[in-house]
Amino acid sequence: GLIETTSANLPRIDYSDSSTEPSLLLEPQSTNLITYSEDLNSSGWFKSNVTATNNSNVSPKGLQNATLINEGTATSTQHWFYQTTPLSSGNTYTISFYAKYVYRKNMFINVYDGATSNFIFYDIQNGVVLNTGSSAVTDILDAGNGWYRIIYTRAIIGSGANFRIGMADDTPIQTYTGQNKQALVYGFQLEQQSYATSYIPTNGEVSGVTRLADAAFGAGSS
Repeated sequence: GLIETTSANLPRIDYSDSSTEPSLLLEPQSTNLITYSEDLNSSGWFKSNVTATNNSNVSPKGLQNATLINEGTATSTQHWFYQTTPLSSGNTYTISFYAKYVYRKNMFINVYDGATSNFIFYDIQNGVVLNTGSSAVTDILDAGNGWYRIIYTRAIIGSGANFRIGMADDTPIQTYTGQNKQALVYGFQLEQQSYATSYIPTNGEVSGVTRLADAAFGAGSS
């Protein structure tokens, strides 16, 4: 249930599909376009009607570096946060992050693709995607210890595309009156990929951080 960082030239062993029969994890090159992927109070993030408290609990990394988000008490409004990372027309992007229930069980991701918005709601208490979108591919994965990884993929078809991540009420709906309810979050990632790859941490790098493609050599007949 913990994210482990490995050094270069070491095999990564994936137990996500089986605790007894793991596989070799081989992924393509990918870049996390989110800056400050673990710091919602950095200059890269914009927040509307939410507050963020860093280092509030133990993250999927096993360290005291998860962020507590609080929806506040603003009335009849949206409680969200985002970065202004450009999303280019003709490309497909995947957003992912880890979330854990405290007192607010529903969250959402919305991607405006240049033409329409598509809000997808996630139950982070029970690990359920609550609705479907005709142009979005979504998932929620059990990451252990009460954490779930939320995933959202959408193709961009026009200019001005953007994303928002936020909290939702029990309906669920994104516009509501806050009740000071909270959730834990960690490890935000935005990739120009049609699926989520393993987490790539960033710390404010202007162009994000790139993990090179995996390759295996010399395995032989075994």
